[in-house]
Amino acid sequence: MMSLVEGLESAQQLMTQAGTSQPEGGARGRWKALKAESRSWVEQTEDLLWSLQDRIQQVHSRRQKVSELIQDLDHRKQQSVQLRESLSKAQKALQSCDLQLGQLRARAEEGRRQLTERQQVGDKLQVQLSVLQELMQCHLLSIDQSELSVELRPRPPCSDQTSELDPLRLSVSWSQGDHFQLQ
Repeated sequence: MMSLVEGLESAQQLMTQAGTSQPEGGARGRWKALKAESRSWVEQTEDLLWSLQDRIQQVHSRRQKVSELIQDLDHRKQQSVQLRESLSKAQKALQSCDLQLGQLRARAEEGRRQLTERQQVGDKLQVQLSVLQELMQCHLLSIDQSELSVELRPRPPCSDQTSELDPLRLSVSWSQGDHFQLQ
């Protein structure tokens, strides 16, 4: 049927060919058949166009989603780089803190050592003070972190002497370099 229509140059030719070969009702029937077939083709073409339009819309939608996913991935990459930089800075700060902690521990150990030495010196002084108190009457006047002051009242050499000797005031001071000064 299509080949017949394609071979015709005009609608007039269709009418003349149809009139010579078939009666009047036959041309009209062919025309109606061609018209119905044409409508069918138009409907199929419209259906294909709607289907194609739906597919184009789906492709655009997928393209939009892919674009959003790429943007999200780029954002996450940036966050990852920033987190790595922050982690690196935190590790450097931790190393610095560890170094400072080691230095502070060394200082604390040195302070403990000095404190122990000073306590030993204090203990020795306490022993010497006890010995002095046994030999003489001794009164503690003052004591602080760097100085000790005592008053010594010597006993008379003989118990029959009634005169008292003047008290002796003794001051011992010490410095950080373990130097002592006696006054």
